[in-house]
Amino acid sequence: MRILLLITLIFSCGYSKPYLTVPPVDGSLCTKKDKDFDGLRYYELIPHCKRNVSTKRKDKICKRDGIHNRRDFIVDHIIPLSIGGSNKDDNLWCQHKTLQVTAEEYRAYLKLKTGEWSQAIALDYILDLKFNR
Repeated sequence: MRILLLITLIFSCGYSKPYLTVPPVDGSLCTKKDKDFDGLRYYELIPHCKRNVSTKRKDKICKRDGIHNRRDFIVDHIIPLSIGGSNKDDNLWCQHKTLQVTAEEYRAYLKLKTGEWSQAIALDYILDLKFNR
């Protein structure tokens, strides 16, 4: 139902081809064992990974997602790094630029940073906002 609604919305905005409105993977969290792990953050001591996604990997992710021209797309972290997401392929997807929720991700980050929200609350908020999960 949500996919049909989003595709309808996309077509009504003037796009001639549908694209992924939900990622083909579920997302993953950073761990202390990740090669990009750079420390623990916030009150919960959440593992944080530094950003590390090469252009070659971005191309690979978009091809996996059925996108061959990245002009209108970005490779996005399903679970943002600021909330404890990883750089693994199962946390990346080729997202259309119109689907960005950067301001809301920043809001979740600030609430997590100040201890107002737990990581679980921030994750639920972001995933509900992005994908209506």
